[in-house]
Amino acid sequence: MRFIFHVALYIIFVTCMRNRNNLYGRTRRWIHKNALDPKIIDNGDEIIIKIKIQDLFPLEATWYSGNEPIAFASHYIDGVSHDSWSERFKTVENKKDYMNKYLAGLGNNDVEFVVYKKKFKNKKTPIKCQIDLVNLEVYKNTMNEYCDDIISIKTSNSYAQHEAAKKMRKNQDFHKSSCVITFNSTINGFPNFANYTHVYDTSTSRKKDINSFSNQKIFKKVFFDLLTNAIITVAFFGSVIFGTRRLLSKYF
Repeated sequence: MRFIFHVALYIIFVTCMRNRNNLYGRTRRWIHKNALDPKIIDNGDEIIIKIKIQDLFPLEATWYSGNEPIAFASHYIDGVSHDSWSERFKTVENKKDYMNKYLAGLGNNDVEFVVYKKKFKNKKTPIKCQIDLVNLEVYKNTMNEYCDDIISIKTSNSYAQHEAAKKMRKNQDFHKSSCVITFNSTINGFPNFANYTHVYDTSTSRKKDINSFSNQKIFKKVFFDLLTNAIITVAFFGSVIFGTRRLLSKYF
């Protein structure tokens, strides 16, 4: 009987831990606070978040008012628009050389995320900017794979090109982390961009709601899973024991 109890307890533990990991895709891990050291610049018309590439490559930045997305920032690397680079990649003849030159130049670059300041006028606080990041080596590997996929596809096959880009983004999303910069106070209807806090963490795969994570939610789910699995396990083994004794009682 003691053996059955320990088996049941082990099954419950394994199931609950699996559900804990699956609740948000991956468990959150903290990144060093000075990993990016972002600089916020207010030039009057635009808000610029400036980051130095080190071990992490900034993919994109999304601004939120509360939980509502209000702006997607333009992305610049050393003053060059990342969108213009992407458009150039689609048309350039020697894509591999173009990609290799781009990736070889990454390592200590200035990245800027630019958004018009007027988008923040009279918006509800807190105002947050979520910057999605990926390890630089992972970024280079996924971009190389994407380049190889594109080269192997016929130019006219737009669906295959779309699928290649989708695969690349999925691979980056799986390794994605985030920096969330929060502005809690306002001045004349605009966020006080000189007063902010920021945290770094690994985001769960394809997580969009930056406020969705909490230990309370995880522990609550683990508790209910524990209770449910305990009831199921006790009922299962109880039925087996009862059925076995009932069957054997016919012969003894």
